[in-house]
Amino acid sequence: MPGAATLSPVVAPKQERSARSMERILAATEKLLETRSFEEISVTEIVRKAHSSVGSFYARFPDKEALLPALYDRQGRRLEGERTRFLESADWSQLDLRQIAERLVRELAVGLRAQHGLMRAIGLYARTRSEPKPGKARASRERTLEAAHALLLSRRSEIRHPDPELAVRLGLFMVGAACREKILFGGASHAAATEVSDHKLIAELAHALVAYLRVTP
Repeated sequence: MPGAATLSPVVAPKQERSARSMERILAATEKLLETRSFEEISVTEIVRKAHSSVGSFYARFPDKEALLPALYDRQGRRLEGERTRFLESADWSQLDLRQIAERLVRELAVGLRAQHGLMRAIGLYARTRSEPKPGKARASRERTLEAAHALLLSRRSEIRHPDPELAVRLGLFMVGAACREKILFGGASHAAATEVSDHKLIAELAHALVAYLRVTP
């Protein structure tokens, strides 16, 4: 993609002590992102929070932006546990299409809101990459999306769209895009023009998803 950002490589830790130092830096960055944007946070603040040093930071990361792929991978690894928790949170065989859709949309929206700063930074990073990075983090995201597809397709009998697989994929894509734009980038003019609470956003997006899946073109 022309004009896409190219991030300098991160030096992978080879010793346990170095790995712990890198983990503290990433954890400190995520903590700071709870209240401020990535652009507002300085390297000095990060190392102070991590009880580290500027020298240690630059021994691992060539610049602050190089934190982004590491944060992307770290959050991707967490998805494994979050996906397992979500799949074990209900007896899905007892839920209809609307109930499943509502749970999926709520899980996405609540998760984005809870980690707003981190997810916004990761979202901007992913949008400006020249090419998606293969690896465990990306594979984890794909498995999470496939699990959501499978849950909706388990109610195939309630889906009237002539191409259920396409409808489920496109429907979840539209819901995800709307949630990210409103929750992560709500300050942008197009998102700010639509005043809606998270609660109402979840309800309306779930309703729209189900209506789309049940439409007969």
